[in-house]
Amino acid sequence: MKISRDGILSADPGDPPLTHVPTRRTSPLQTIKPLALVQHWTASGADDTRGHRDSLALARWIADPRSDAKASWHVLIDRDGTVIQSASFTVGTWHVGKGGTVEGHVSENVNLCTIGLELENLGQLHPDGEGLCAWPFGARAPHVGGGAATRLVAADGSATWWHSYTAAQEASFEKLARALVTRFGWKASAFRYGHVDFDSPRKIDPGPLWLVVRERVLARVFLGGGA
Repeated sequence: MKISRDGILSADPGDPPLTHVPTRRTSPLQTIKPLALVQHWTASGADDTRGHRDSLALARWIADPRSDAKASWHVLIDRDGTVIQSASFTVGTWHVGKGGTVEGHVSENVNLCTIGLELENLGQLHPDGEGLCAWPFGARAPHVGGGAATRLVAADGSATWWHSYTAAQEASFEKLARALVTRFGWKASAFRYGHVDFDSPRKIDPGPLWLVVRERVLARVFLGGGA
């Protein structure tokens, strides 16, 4: 996987499927290049009233200028590993909208100095009469089978359930991470940002399971390279 000078991904033989669904919901960067990758989960599948039951449909809805979407991102990784790019890495997208410090740079809006990555995932799950229920925890909420969920037990013995990330998502993230390192010269620290870091407690994504996946990938990408 490579990134062109104008910030567009291309796939090499053996790379995961790649598609482009451009959005106009972008803003100019306020830095010479993006400084870091902010990771989110999509919770896609939770709202079937608008027809975005899968990643591609969600990306198309976000990109449609007629929609009432108020968000956008650069890249979305589907559970099957498909990579969907919606904006060039030379512009900002609307994925956080909060201020913060990124790699030592203080910004009034981290959208203007970062890349937004969405991971198709339903986040924290709650048990109900039908099994494990995802947000919005109501009649339309999707349910997750035990094979796609992970139970975490805290030190005090309390347990929580989370939608698992897939091996295909991990592999695609690694390809993307390597491409970003090659294009922008990032260190491992540039990959250690999530939505939670800028908008807690309102946002908790990408959740504890992704932190494990992320560190496993970074260990491979930066092995012997100062991770």
